[in-house]
Amino acid sequence: RNNGFIIMRLYRFLTQVNKMKKLFLSLFALCLLLTASAQVKVVDTDRFAFEKDINYQSKVQSPATFLGYELGAHMTEYERVTQYFEALAASSPKVLINE
Repeated sequence: RNNGFIIMRLYRFLTQVNKMKKLFLSLFALCLLLTASAQVKVVDTDRFAFEKDINYQSKVQSPATFLGYELGAHMTEYERVTQYFEALAASSPKVLINE
């Protein structure tokens, strides 16, 4: 009698565990679906588009030109970032460094 009771309790427990697994997986899938549908544009190109008629200063170097690689391709040390901003301030009157 004890063996049958234990087996029955074990079966009920495993059934409950399976129900909980299904519930958890369903909720997890729902969260993933809601997260994926809530993604927004990272950059609003209409709001931050470059103006076509602006004359950019040719002596101002881009970060890629100054560093020798595209941003994000390598880790840039703090000192190199500081050097870039100092070079930027030296080449353009529009950039001011306050320490």
